[in-house]
Amino acid sequence: MYKKLLTLILIFSSMNLFASNIKVINVADFGVYPGEDASPGVYKALEACRQYERAKLVFPKGDYDFYPEYAREKYCSISNNDNGMKRMAFPLLNFKNLEVDGGGSEFFFHGRIVPFVIEGSENILVHNFSVDWKRTFHSEMLVQGGSVKGQYWDVTIDKKKYPYEIENEELVFYGRGWKEEIGQNIVWDPNTSAPIYNTKKYGFAYGGRRGGVIKCRKLANGHLRLSTKIKAVPPKGSVFVCKGLHTTNRLTPGFRVFDNSDITLKDITVYHAGSMGLIAERTKNITLDKFNVHTREGSGRTVSTTADATHFVNCGGLLTIKNSTFKHMLDDATNIHGNYLLVTKVIDDYTLGFSTSHFQHEGFVFARTGDHLRFVSQDELLESGTAVVESVKVYNSTYREVKFTSKVKHLANTDTAANNITWMPELHIDNCVVEENRARSILITTFKKALVENCRFSSMMAGILVEGDTHVWHEAGQVENLTIRNNEFGDMCYGGKGAVFQVSPKIPKDKRKRGFYHRNIVFENNTINTFDNIMVEALSVDGLIFRNNIIKRSGTFEPLNKEQKAFNFEKCKNILLEGNILYGRKIQQSDVSLSAECEKVNIR
Repeated sequence: MYKKLLTLILIFSSMNLFASNIKVINVADFGVYPGEDASPGVYKALEACRQYERAKLVFPKGDYDFYPEYAREKYCSISNNDNGMKRMAFPLLNFKNLEVDGGGSEFFFHGRIVPFVIEGSENILVHNFSVDWKRTFHSEMLVQGGSVKGQYWDVTIDKKKYPYEIENEELVFYGRGWKEEIGQNIVWDPNTSAPIYNTKKYGFAYGGRRGGVIKCRKLANGHLRLSTKIKAVPPKGSVFVCKGLHTTNRLTPGFRVFDNSDITLKDITVYHAGSMGLIAERTKNITLDKFNVHTREGSGRTVSTTADATHFVNCGGLLTIKNSTFKHMLDDATNIHGNYLLVTKVIDDYTLGFSTSHFQHEGFVFARTGDHLRFVSQDELLESGTAVVESVKVYNSTYREVKFTSKVKHLANTDTAANNITWMPELHIDNCVVEENRARSILITTFKKALVENCRFSSMMAGILVEGDTHVWHEAGQVENLTIRNNEFGDMCYGGKGAVFQVSPKIPKDKRKRGFYHRNIVFENNTINTFDNIMVEALSVDGLIFRNNIIKRSGTFEPLNKEQKAFNFEKCKNILLEGNILYGRKIQQSDVSLSAECEKVNIR
């Protein structure tokens, strides 16, 4: 008994000593005050934190402004974003045991400055503040009418919120240190605070890779007339949203997290970012708790972030996303995946040359010594084996040569791709809300255990997408243990064709004869209340259980895919549909579409 008591005393004593060793640093002591540029003082305060084994940086509650002119900068290659020199408001570079407490403050950013860059760090807690920009990186226009015959639509713009000029008959928007043409665009419904129903109907060509030009002229009544090839005029009162060209509209994420371990972001609201709210790479053990992304109430904006709310590339350990709300983004709530690189050279028995194929993967850290790579055939996506990295020689931003500890010539050729499976996370998404956003709710491609539960989804496209491809975004990762349970799916896929739950690896039709890419998926005890017909689409899955789900018609919109079956399976095996209720009855064979290659499908 005495020994146990002594042990407890020692434990509590060490805990108190641990707490007392935290050095609290107040940003006000470094000249950081509301109403002034906080960037220089925050850098000085962070450098002061570096002197201590454990430090806590605190902000007195207030509104703080961050400008790029005197901020530190570094070159960042950021996967699925646009690379370049990044000015940083909070450069958390090579820190250990650091806490940043915003104290309930609001952080406002101006121009192209990345709020947080967390890199090469361990045991970091960042919490208690919001992120916003006074001038957003997207622009919004109110539709006033138009004519398909005349190939135009008229808009009005709040020039104070979205400064613009007409240059050479083109509409050009301005911000602090940047300007952008219309570029990528979408029509939003202010009544639903979401992309407009049948969104694809209002797709307009834009400059750059599509070569389209939207001409602009000012009318006598002050309206702006936009002219280009159109199939339909957006309804009067709808909001025409644009965010610039695809090659330059992902320059300013809210959080850049790279090459870390044990990172927690808590009680943070991102009202806007000029790309993703958070992009994390090669980081082990990430927790997002009450990490919210949505528009600021009363701002009059329809859009929050101009890309995904969150995005994770080749992360490791346990990835936890809980108690969070993601709304109004111009892309997905989250996307968890690896990156496929193509084998472009066979150097010798032990060495292969790899190249990136997407411009937003340039500079990607593909592998380091000791990492395990998994090889797949580029078209069929069939695994040929794994190998351990001995060394990596990087030649430039697109090409590197990897030497392995064993012979690999028999595993790979120039029709092969590889993914780093050392850096794939276990995943737990719990008690989150995703709605009123463009694109999907969540995308998952990790072979580790993944659980999605107690969430609510309603997005323009699929609720949950499981993919994998070596041809477009090159997003990698076979799913091998995915459970989706106790969730609510509202109206999904109101942008056009799609399924509530979609498994669609990009495998050419003539390459689907052998093997399966994904396996072991359970979708159970969920409620689906949507307007359209397609519940599940699945390709190349061995083992999918769809069990004890209740499916209802919401009646919100007219179905867009009236002729489609509720369940569609192609080249799948071991499929079980059990205990489900579809529109008040059991699922019948007539509700299911099966390709000739499907095997062992049971409906009961």
